[in-house]
Amino acid sequence: MADPRVRKHLQQGIALHQSGRFVEADGHYRKVLALQPNNADALHMLGVLALQQGSLEKALGLLLRARNGYPRMPELHNHLGMTQRGLGRSDEALASFRTALLINPRLMDAHANLADLLAARGALPEALAQAQHALRIDPRHLATNNSLGNILQRLRRYEDAAECYRQALTIHPQSALLYENFGNVLRELKDYAAAAAAYRKATTLEPKSARICIHLGATLERTGELAAAEQAYQEALRRQPGWSEAEYFLAALRNRVGQVESPATAPAEYVTQLFDAYASNFEQHLVGKLKYCTPQLLLEAIHPHLAASPGEMIDLGCGTGLLGQLLRPHASTLHGVDLSRNMLAEAARRQIYDQLEQADVVEALAKHSARYDAVLAADVLVYIGDLAPLYRAATRALRPGGLFAFTVEENPTERAYVLQPSRRYAHAASYLQKLATEHNLVELTITSAVLRQQGGQDIKGLLVVFRKPG
Repeated sequence: MADPRVRKHLQQGIALHQSGRFVEADGHYRKVLALQPNNADALHMLGVLALQQGSLEKALGLLLRARNGYPRMPELHNHLGMTQRGLGRSDEALASFRTALLINPRLMDAHANLADLLAARGALPEALAQAQHALRIDPRHLATNNSLGNILQRLRRYEDAAECYRQALTIHPQSALLYENFGNVLRELKDYAAAAAAYRKATTLEPKSARICIHLGATLERTGELAAAEQAYQEALRRQPGWSEAEYFLAALRNRVGQVESPATAPAEYVTQLFDAYASNFEQHLVGKLKYCTPQLLLEAIHPHLAASPGEMIDLGCGTGLLGQLLRPHASTLHGVDLSRNMLAEAARRQIYDQLEQADVVEALAKHSARYDAVLAADVLVYIGDLAPLYRAATRALRPGGLFAFTVEENPTERAYVLQPSRRYAHAASYLQKLATEHNLVELTITSAVLRQQGGQDIKGLLVVFRKPG
């Protein structure tokens, strides 16, 4: 780096970068590359800038070029791993974080990133050991303390996780991230008042985060402080105007007293995040704790109407495959669709489905015409209010004589559908029948049943089976 212009632009770029002036920093890094097209420092910093701005493919290209110049820079390998993980290239990210730590075993950010990645891959004991090892190197490192608490939460060691966050907060009392995750574990421990206090502190420390406001509002609903919960959701919308998830939470709250019409559907972002986080312990919680029996009930409802020979079926909102494993003996071909990538990964491990697709259920069906002998959805329509688009897509995707079968939570009122405080929709039987008539579907059965439990109470629903005329 003999050229003094290169040194000057790098120094100015880094200073601007650190102060958050990304556009100006980008300009200085590019001036370096104009002088030295393969300058590894400029390539590295441009890669970090692209990573921070969410341009992951761009970041990957820059960091790989920078690695040619600095093959033994641990920070570069750490940034490369972060980029690869963001792109879903988990194996490559794992290798990059481990390479960073081989070069510098004391690089704490790489330790934290490795622990987080191992946890995301489901290797929780290894992730726990990794975080504990790292904290023996530097007990004060914020990100690793946070990672340890999160791993303990995923292991359902909630008391240990709470103590971890408490100890970390004595070291980092101004960390909004620690307070937010402390609130999360306190909610798991059902200490809702303490959780709300933690979230309030987090909202103060991080005045731009709308997500923390959502957590606060949902917790205040648990304590019955509905006016304060509404204020929290409104604050989320002030911080992030037009955010569909905050609007959805606010609508569910206001529906308690009939203040607003229900939105047509739950935001895809909300459903995806909900089930991505739920995937690792989905079945244990749903079947074991909530006595979930919907797949079995739906199979029993359609069984008398199945053709003698196996047909082509699609399982909408397939999750981990609880319905799919029951359908498999009756299907010549079985397709699964879900919004959650983590749920689909769990389903893939079962090797039940011939094809899995990450997509919105209506969009997935809309690709097909007269393809399926059965379109099925167990516990999926609770996240869709207006079912007309689904009926239209399902009718088109079915072969003549095909079955359209699903479950809903039962709405005993005269309204077609209502968004409940649980943020799940309930539908009226009369609405389901009206849509069937409009789409020329023949009603076979609509049966009331207990689908699962929530808070010790039975959740009543409807088992619905229609047929497309032959």
